[in-house]
Amino acid sequence: MQQSRMFADTVKGAESSAALYSLIVIARSAGINPFLYFKEIFTRLPKAQSIAEIESMQPWQLKPEAS
Repeated sequence: MQQSRMFADTVKGAESSAALYSLIVIARSAGINPFLYFKEIFTRLPKAQSIAEIESMQPWQLKPEAS
C-alpha cells in the first residue's frame, strides 16, 4: 500500500490502484488474461441485478479457457 501512494495524488487514489492491481494478480493466478477479465466484467457489471451475479464475476468463478 505504501509503495502505491508514491504514484497516487491521494490516499483514495492509492487504495483504488491497489484494488485494481490485486484484481490483476488474482486474475493471472486463476489463469485468466487480465485485459479480457476487465473487458468481461465491464461488459457484465452494468447489467448485473443481484449480488449473486456480481459474485459470479470474481476471477476464480470464471473458467480460464473462456477468457
